[in-house]
Amino acid sequence: MTAHRFIGEKSTDKLPLGESIVENRHTGWFIISHRQRGILYSTPGATEIATFFRSSAKPFQAFPIVEKGLHPLLTEAELALTCASHTGSNQHIQGVQNILNKATLSKNSLKCGPHPPTDGPMLETLAKSGAPPNPMHNNCSGKHAGMLFYCKQQNLNAETYLNFEHPLQQSILNTLRQYTGIQDIPTAVDGCGAPVFYLPLEKIAALYAVLVSDEAFRPLKSAMINHPQLVGGEGRIDTVLMQASQGKLLAKVGADGVLCVGHTEAKEGLALKIADGSELIRNLTIVEILQRIGWLDSTALEDIRLKPFQNQKRLNTQGKVVGEYQFHFTSAGYNL
Repeated sequence: MTAHRFIGEKSTDKLPLGESIVENRHTGWFIISHRQRGILYSTPGATEIATFFRSSAKPFQAFPIVEKGLHPLLTEAELALTCASHTGSNQHIQGVQNILNKATLSKNSLKCGPHPPTDGPMLETLAKSGAPPNPMHNNCSGKHAGMLFYCKQQNLNAETYLNFEHPLQQSILNTLRQYTGIQDIPTAVDGCGAPVFYLPLEKIAALYAVLVSDEAFRPLKSAMINHPQLVGGEGRIDTVLMQASQGKLLAKVGADGVLCVGHTEAKEGLALKIADGSELIRNLTIVEILQRIGWLDSTALEDIRLKPFQNQKRLNTQGKVVGEYQFHFTSAGYNL
């Protein structure tokens, strides 16, 4: 689907000017689905692909909070944070702390484990203080705090909330069963310790069509669109897509090359999987796709925050263009 090409220069021992060699090839698949009309477009082989839902599943993992009518106890910003893969900024950490406070629990109850934040100022603050990162800095801490909040409100065991047989995890699994029609969904353990779900790519696309069209998910959709900076963070592709589209698009990344987008007006869902899991290729590819299918209009494409994901040139340390990325899609349905 994408290729990285090196551009040659005039020289007897280099490529002739204008010629190029493909250094890397990256394969991927994507599907666009409508709630009622089903699959509108799929790249070759996409309907045969299954993948782990990874963090793109987070809105559905937060759904029990809404399903039980508990979301009014959280602010809309806090609800957005339960769907987040955040950078660990001060805003994110404070939000996670607020959710834990409402659950009358501390950061020690989070079972996601710690890792350094990717937010620069927070990383610098930790370095200056000499303090190690704690579980709140984990990019999944908002999801885990939401799970703990649910358990406390429902009088469920908060110590075992990550166990597959826990009522919360079974509720999440039942939601996925209901909206995919698949009863036997393979599960494994995600990087943060929570269950992760293995689904056909077409079902993942369909789930995002549900997310932006079903009234039951409206609080989660509104929270994510109204607080995109909490869903990811500054410079994160999902955050930027929501900001640049001014809420027309709902986006959520997943690890290892997964990214999902819902179009709130067209009521369509898009699921992308890059085979080798490259985050860079995933981010460049999704912007190229969204531009080609018209989900990003000219105003959105001019948004300065989106520019880093539109740069398909490779520069060396001298600032000279030495390569480029090219995208190749098989056209059908949508005009790609």
